[in-house]
Amino acid sequence: MKKFLLGLLFLSLSSLASLCEYTGSYQSTGWKIHDPSTFEVYSKMVKDSIKKGLDDKSVIFDISGPIPTENTVDGQSILLDAMMFDNLKTPQDEMYGDFAILEIVNDARDLVEVRWYDGDKRNIVFNPKFLNCMSESAPYVDNAVL
Repeated sequence: MKKFLLGLLFLSLSSLASLCEYTGSYQSTGWKIHDPSTFEVYSKMVKDSIKKGLDDKSVIFDISGPIPTENTVDGQSILLDAMMFDNLKTPQDEMYGDFAILEIVNDARDLVEVRWYDGDKRNIVFNPKFLNCMSESAPYVDNAVL
């Protein structure tokens, strides 16, 4: 019974991205939507890439701004701080903004979503502890992650 319930929980979490109202807007513009269960792995990779790039001056902080979302687990609207970073090794016309991290505007600065460009595709994954969907629709421009 315990294995059944764990399996059911995993399937529920795995299907969250496909049930998201924004899935179509991301898929139609070529984004790779990663399973929310992989959030910890990818968020660590993105944060490490940003830190390494800032340290060696190959990545710069670009812009930040507020994004409200209602796509929360508890259904309550929250305000996010979206921060975009540019990898200077990527030609600017190819991709403007290679990494984005979105955190809740709170004392803990809980990380809820990461986006990145891998040289081929734009990628996104959200934290299922806080969100049940991406925070917003896919960007209108096809050479930015935010």
